Amino acid sequence: MNRSAEHASANVLDVFCDAIVVMSIDDVIGVFRGGDRAITSFFEKTCRQSLYQKCFPIVTKSMEENQVGKIYREVAEVAKKVPFLSQKFNVNIEDYTVNKGLDGLFKVLAEQEQDIRNNPAARVTDLLEDVFGNIASHFRELEIQN
Repeated sequence: MNRSAEHASANVLDVFCDAIVVMSIDDVIGVFRGGDRAITSFFEKTCRQSLYQKCFPIVTKSMEENQVGKIYREVAEVAKKVPFLSQKFNVNIEDYTVNKGLDGLFKVLAEQEQDIRNNPAARVTDLLEDVFGNIASHFRELEIQN
């Protein structure tokens, strides 16, 4: 299941790029004025559904190639006959895998965002330094003046 999610994650950069291209001024201001997860929250709100749609077929194909779905459904059929296990296996394994993969993606993104916002040494490119150092300080100055 993890490998299936990894296969899908390699094909999602364009979803994030599309979200950046269509950001409104209010979105940009919200990202700078928001907390340690503002960018992550923006991406999760604007990208999660597109990411799901893009990843689901890739995960499904990968899981079928590795017989994960088939084996899970066989185990689930047996488990459904055991009263205390029946609800535990009432899950679409492909849906579960995609959603858990996206949860993990946004968790890592939030951790990275928090580090970049709070630790100047984590701003390893000029762009990151400009965005989180220079531009962010201008937003803070504007807030102080208002």
